Amino acid sequence: MPAHPKSTTLRGLGSEIHCDAGISPKLAREIHARTEHQNMDLEVSMVGGMELLHLIKPYQKLIIIDSILSKDILPGKINIHHYPDCPDSLHLSNGHDANFCMLKEFAEISGIPSPVKITIITVSVKDPFTVSDELSDELQMIFPALLDKIVTILGGPSAP
Repeated sequence: MPAHPKSTTLRGLGSEIHCDAGISPKLAREIHARTEHQNMDLEVSMVGGMELLHLIKPYQKLIIIDSILSKDILPGKINIHHYPDCPDSLHLSNGHDANFCMLKEFAEISGIPSPVKITIITVSVKDPFTVSDELSDELQMIFPALLDKIVTILGGPSAP
């Protein structure tokens, strides 16, 4: 398969009707709008595991934003991971499906093209279960700061 004309894809994973689980798609859209994204595709989806394989294969660089739920982490904490470091986030790991590291290994073993450089950004959340298209008050208040921080991490307004 030939390389995709855009070398980078930004993926925001999560359901925008499940309160804080919607932070990843919202952040991804805002990052894409803020950056000079001529060389970056944007996708938001609720899928994880093996379903991601066909979505990422034509790209050289993959940036994933996903939420993470932990009673030990305050909402809004950002963590950056680079493959092969694969966090147990809400959509990249699932006891009933392949986690992201397994997916990448499967692609390599099978000869399926997959991104060379993979960055996974996780944002801790408070409530990814309540049906609501609004973020929790805590995340809504700090959303602009989270957005600024991630854009900076990715390299500023001309990123990636």
